Amino acid sequence: MLITAHSGCDSTPDNSMDFVRHALQLQVDALEVDVWRKCGKLILSHDEPVDVNHPLLEEVFALVKEHPSMMVNCDLKEKGLEEPVYQLAESCGMEKRIFFSGEVRLSIHELMPEMDGRVLINAENLIHDVYEHGEVFCNEDCEELIRLCKKYGFGVINVNYRFATDYFVEVAKRENVGISFWTVTDKEDIPHVIAWNPYNVTSRSPGLVYAMKQYRKQEELCSNT
Repeated sequence: MLITAHSGCDSTPDNSMDFVRHALQLQVDALEVDVWRKCGKLILSHDEPVDVNHPLLEEVFALVKEHPSMMVNCDLKEKGLEEPVYQLAESCGMEKRIFFSGEVRLSIHELMPEMDGRVLINAENLIHDVYEHGEVFCNEDCEELIRLCKKYGFGVINVNYRFATDYFVEVAKRENVGISFWTVTDKEDIPHVIAWNPYNVTSRSPGLVYAMKQYRKQEELCSNT
């Protein structure tokens, strides 16, 4: 199970270099940044920026490059960013250490085979109004989401964990589709999500997720001895 530090984790400012520097000191596998393009520059911002006075994605890559085990989840906030983000990562020697979520084209594997296996496809990209159907995914939506993942060649689906059900996890496991859950921060919810054995957990409290993951691993070791 991968652990991703959500932008702004542990009360650091969202999409800031302070957040990036903090995340690089944590026992996590990846950090998440939100990416827009403004005036030809790839910048960090959750909402659409009005100017370019934001940290640059290039600055993030430069810092992360010095930490070989760290990945960067580029959460693309507008369409058409896959190629420019990849090209920037390539120029920084980071092309093997990025993955995409957010506004990702369903045809990305045909357009960019080099990103095969490194896309967390958002559930709403497959069924645009899926989060409006109810408080949790109905069984039909569970089946359709996983079917569409398989159809378009995605190995991991990125979902709001509050909408997931045991049936959703069961269908994904049966079809060999990994699940990435966001944003798992509430202390009482973390053990249940970890028990689903997801591909990835994104959290604003990544240290807590790591501690609970280690605790569960120790419990499993003890139960097998």
